[in-house]
Amino acid sequence: MTASSYRILIVMGTTRWSRALTAHAIEEAAGADARGETVELDVLYIIEQDDLDRVYRSVGDSGFLGVRPQAEITSLLLQEHLRVAAKRIEEARRAVEERGFLTTERHVTGSYEAEVRKAVSTGKYDVIFLSRSDQPFLSRFFFGSETDRVARWVRAEGYGKVVVEDTEG
Repeated sequence: MTASSYRILIVMGTTRWSRALTAHAIEEAAGADARGETVELDVLYIIEQDDLDRVYRSVGDSGFLGVRPQAEITSLLLQEHLRVAAKRIEEARRAVEERGFLTTERHVTGSYEAEVRKAVSTGKYDVIFLSRSDQPFLSRFFFGSETDRVARWVRAEGYGKVVVEDTEG
């Protein structure tokens, strides 16, 4: 008898990250492992293009700083996001591998919602762990949340169980 595969996707981003999210995913993996399933955890880190664009716009138009300084600031921000992504991915990878589970990790730059949809629709996941951006409850209530929209979509399309956690401050 061969063990079935239990796949978990952990999604993090520049404005969506939680150490508790990884811990929760590892608990889920441990439960599947105890049932005799082969566990695979995929870590996806999204460098949110909207965040980079917002900074680009906030430093002014090209007439204020000039095109070159504006591009340099954006480039420095992207480098910082890449550094943080590498650190957070490594922390998650280490935590997962300490428990003896297989893991793959990658980072992409793009729209949070589009990148999550792409990853979920191309993979066969049993559980998808998402983290909300740090928004006040009332803001999420009145204006919605990208994470909540993605979670509803995943459920409606039958792509797997979704666990949503709030970010850490």
